[in-house]
Formats: sequence, structure tokens, C-alpha cells
Amino acid sequence: MKRATFALALAVALALPLPAAAEQSLVQLIFGLASDDGGGVSEQEWARFVDTAIAPHFSGFSVVDCSGGWFDGAKVIREGCKMVLVFTDRPNHPAITEAIGEYKRRFRQKTVLRLERPCPEEACRFE
Repeated sequence: MKRATFALALAVALALPLPAAAEQSLVQLIFGLASDDGGGVSEQEWARFVDTAIAPHFSGFSVVDCSGGWFDGAKVIREGCKMVLVFTDRPNHPAITEAIGEYKRRFRQKTVLRLERPCPEEACRFE
């Protein structure tokens, strides 16, 4: 009887379709380092932010130094920035929104640029 039950369970399991792998996404977050008061975010402040708001929530991420700018109507304003790349199957992960909010509060920022795009396995993978 145990063999028949096992055989039936195995047959049912093999007949069921495998769950589809969750689609991966690449999330890019661009954090400006200047503040309206003329100050900015120091390397130590940035490192503390990453250690508390990013690292605990993701199994891996990358940080890239960058520079950015915008036109204020009269001149180009330039500033340093940090780009955080997160490869995830949860692009709407609450930790992403929480990290953005925390950065804006902690460093008196108006915006953080958030870019998300699907990243199918054939285009995005670790090798």
C-alpha cells in the first residue's frame, strides 16, 4: 500500500507544471549627494545609510559613484551622486521605498531617481 501511495503521489507531482520562476528586475536608485543648504552627504554618512537602509534588505547590491545635474532655468547645477543597483524578483520590495524615504528624510533631499526594468534570465544573470 505504501508503494502504491508513493507511486500515485510521484505521478501527480510529475504531472503538475513547475511554478514559473519569478521574473527578475534590475532596480537602479540614484541618490544625489548635495543638499540645498550647501552641504552634502559625506562618505561616512553614505556608508552608514547603506549599512542600515540597503544592506540588511537585499542579498546583494552594487554601488557606483556618478555625477549628475539639472538645469534650474538659468544654469546647470551639478552634483556627485551614488547609484545603487539591486537585482531582485521583487521590484516593488517595500525596502526600496523605505530606503528612498529614509534617504530623503535623513539628508533633506527632494527626490531620488528610481528606475526599474524587467531583466529576463537570458539578459541578466550571474556567471
